[in-house]
Amino acid sequence: MRFDGKSATIFVAILLVIVSLVAFLLATRPEPVSETREIQPARVETVTVSATTLKPLRLFHGRVEPRFRSLLHFEVEGRVTEIHVVAGDRVSQGAVLVSIDDADYRDQLTEAELALEQEKRSFERDRALLEVARENSVLAQREVDRLSRLGSKLASESALDDAQQSKSQFRSEVLR
Repeated sequence: MRFDGKSATIFVAILLVIVSLVAFLLATRPEPVSETREIQPARVETVTVSATTLKPLRLFHGRVEPRFRSLLHFEVEGRVTEIHVVAGDRVSQGAVLVSIDDADYRDQLTEAELALEQEKRSFERDRALLEVARENSVLAQREVDRLSRLGSKLASESALDDAQQSKSQFRSEVLR
């Protein structure tokens, strides 16, 4: 690569600026500060030890067994989530010994409550339908009575038969 006179001068000027900038930064950099801390002496307690012979008062060999053993049974099964007593604790009748995860039982209870609610609604609906059927049966009986009173003068036999059939249908609905 060839430089003409002007390019070489610019190159040398840039090079001088860079070198002088580096020299300036090196000359003005801060001195590293070294920190020295004084170490505090550790606090020590001393005790004078003397040699003595230690003899056990009594030495026993044996096996410890509980005075009473209890066989436990649980009314429901499940995963134990918490143990409230440890071996050797005294417990009284009715005390909670362990807790089990009751999520399945809560789900079953919720399902049973929903089924009960649905049956209650169904019962109320059936009660209302029974009341309507009773009212229709009473109305059909009145119609039969009215047509019977009119007799053959104004009512046809087929109208009387239709009214009696209607009465029978409503009566069967009431009996269901």
